[in-house]
Amino acid sequence: NITIENGAQLVYDGQIISGNTHYDIKEGAKWDVDSGQYTNDEYHGVPGGAVLTNAGEVTLQDDVTFANSTAWNLGGAVYNTGTIQAAISPEFGTYAENTQFTNNKAGYYLGGEKYQDNQHGGAIYNAGTGIVDLGDKAVFADNKATGHGGAIYNISNGTETQQAINIRDNSQFRDNKSLLNGGAIYSGSNGEITIGENAIISGNKAGFTASGSLSKNSSGGAVYITDNSTVSFGKNTSFSNNFARNEGGAIYNASNLVFDGTGINFIRNGSYDTHVTSRGGAIYNDDDGTM
Repeated sequence: NITIENGAQLVYDGQIISGNTHYDIKEGAKWDVDSGQYTNDEYHGVPGGAVLTNAGEVTLQDDVTFANSTAWNLGGAVYNTGTIQAAISPEFGTYAENTQFTNNKAGYYLGGEKYQDNQHGGAIYNAGTGIVDLGDKAVFADNKATGHGGAIYNISNGTETQQAINIRDNSQFRDNKSLLNGGAIYSGSNGEITIGENAIISGNKAGFTASGSLSKNSSGGAVYITDNSTVSFGKNTSFSNNFARNEGGAIYNASNLVFDGTGINFIRNGSYDTHVTSRGGAIYNDDDGTM
């Protein structure tokens, strides 16, 4: 366990760290990560399989990967109440890109067996006033949670100057799974999430175990929006082959869903359950939902 506190700053450049190394970034501390790989971490005592930001700050340069990490509770790779942000080039004003979260798990053992139910955010659990601000080409693939949000669980509404989660253009959410709602993304508690243009959201499933077997009657195969939260998607976003055991094969909306532009496509999404009448193969818009 590595703790960064009292205003300290840790800089990693091109590191490959594997095996039960956990970073706890306290308030006022900073961790600058440059093109590293952080894999195979399993953490039991606190949330965040690889990283816990206790109001600290993490800056991501190009090509940072968090893979194969697991938390027995919340946030398979990251539990964030601070700031995780892509670095900005001082010369060109562009953001660092190609951040990847792959095969992280919340509520599972490292080997894939379930530890306990109702653990959220297979890759990222974002709470409090947490900020996640990523550049282009972010990838969330094969992450799993025994609760809500196979890749991302957000209950932060950010700060006065920054919204909670902003993921820029050309991102991918592929093959993430949740036992409960939101196979890839769950947003609640006044949270705000913006996904930029040209996103590919494919193969995500709600109501499925990590191994892919059917489990609970859950909704929002890719995205679940509730509790006065807002999720926005840029133009040319594609939703394909997402599936929910209950309602909303791609999206379940009980709050605010925004499509900011044209070219939004829904292809072969579905919802099905043997015990209830499933609705909304692509989108299920609840009575409280606005689009």
